[in-house]
Amino acid sequence: MTDLIRQMGITEQTYYRSKKTYGRLEPEQVREMKQVLDETPQLKKLVAGFNLDKAVLQDVPSNWSAIVIIELVCHAGG
Repeated sequence: MTDLIRQMGITEQTYYRSKKTYGRLEPEQVREMKQVLDETPQLKKLVAGFNLDKAVLQDVPSNWSAIVIIELVCHAGG
């Protein structure tokens, strides 16, 4: 088994860690897990952006009209 692991170009530690983590999963489950793990950083960035937008909007005085806010946003954008 050790020779096979070396031929794969990984360490024994990596092999046994992967076996422990993914050993009982079907290949489709492993693919889905990898996809979720790959998407997580992107989703965290989106949430951070939404939280920033929310914080900025909460600083807008509640008595401002929508027209004033739109004019400010359009003017700031260019």
